[in-house]
Amino acid sequence: MLPALNRLTLRDSATGVTVNSDGSATVTQEEWATIARVMGGLLSPAPAPTPNRRPLRVRHDNDSSEDERAPAPAPAPAPAPPPPSQRRRKARPRTVAYDDADTISDLLKEDELAAVLGAIGLSDESKSSACQDALAWCVLNKEHKAMCDSHPRVWQGLGERIFQQEEAGTADDALFGKGLIYHTFRDDDHTKRAFDRMCEARGLGDVLAKRFVMLAADQYGEMLWDIWNDNRAQITELGEGIEDLSTDEVNKLAVQYYPNIGKTDDWEADAKALFRSAPSKALYLYKYQNDEIFSKLVNVVFGTTKKYLFADPKAIDDVNGTNRNEPELEAIYEIGEVLGVYIVCLWKLERDLKEIDIESEGRYDGGVLDTRIDEMTTDIQNLRVKVVHAVNRILDPDTAEEVTDRDDYDDYHDELYDYESVYESVYDGDSD
Repeated sequence: MLPALNRLTLRDSATGVTVNSDGSATVTQEEWATIARVMGGLLSPAPAPTPNRRPLRVRHDNDSSEDERAPAPAPAPAPAPPPPSQRRRKARPRTVAYDDADTISDLLKEDELAAVLGAIGLSDESKSSACQDALAWCVLNKEHKAMCDSHPRVWQGLGERIFQQEEAGTADDALFGKGLIYHTFRDDDHTKRAFDRMCEARGLGDVLAKRFVMLAADQYGEMLWDIWNDNRAQITELGEGIEDLSTDEVNKLAVQYYPNIGKTDDWEADAKALFRSAPSKALYLYKYQNDEIFSKLVNVVFGTTKKYLFADPKAIDDVNGTNRNEPELEAIYEIGEVLGVYIVCLWKLERDLKEIDIESEGRYDGGVLDTRIDEMTTDIQNLRVKVVHAVNRILDPDTAEEVTDRDDYDDYHDELYDYESVYESVYDGDSD
């Protein structure tokens, strides 16, 4: 979360101290020095103003403090205000008449917005509230609102800070979707709208990830029970004798040979609770039921991935458990996060493609739009296939290799690559 910026009144950029008319200090020099040391990281909440606090003064004629002296006499009456012609005008906040890059850069460094940009987007945990924090900062006061309303670079800076891929990111970071939302939704001509759409995409990606885990945990449990029921006589070496055991005895044996079989119900319940409490759950359900492109993508990507993981041959069997406490569960969560990001970005690209396709109907432009449609279709198909490599890297980071030759595609590749794939809905009509 962002610092309590509404508690700060920064007027002197040299010291960070504002001296009020009654002699109190909103932020002391030492306090601001502490804040400055952590600028660029998560800032500690600023202290509340103390307008009634009088500074502690020491008498020079003895060693007693002000608290040890008798109460001060009543102050003299205030002098009459000067005539209007002699009154000093209030200092106006620094503004720029147009969106000058150099001036805006200076403002971002001098204004509290520099602290905002340094405090958000530093980790996945902070990103979950970064959009709300940025929007709240922009309506904190008139100066902030004017900055955000007048200067697109504010929103561009916020979008870059929260969503853009870090230069230090690895190839796997990009493969797993880091920076993909920024690059897909970026629009330098409409920076505020682009920022809003990035925030919406992040929320949808988050709830999609939770939805996938919920569905995948259930599918994984069904897979384990099917394997157990089909092979328990051979696995236990009891043969037909296993049929003489009670249900409780058989279930205990199932957990003994397949420990995860006793966990999947809890995994699904936990995932369902996360899905139900997701802030963007209502938005997800609305778009799933009313947006044909969105619902189709959810069905295609979720359906093909679950089939790949849990149907023969079962890719979940190849999960690498290195550095994972519960390898299968953690892999499912990681896959869900990747699918969420890819789905929202594919959704945006496919909507753009549809608009261009409609625009090209009955219009002759020398084939320019037709060429653009072909290029966008290829980009979308390639991004879908990239999902397969990401999933395989999660399952086994040491051996997974990207497949680039169309002839080497497996069923997972083919079904995602096929642009017109249609799957039975994964939505069961309720709101869980």
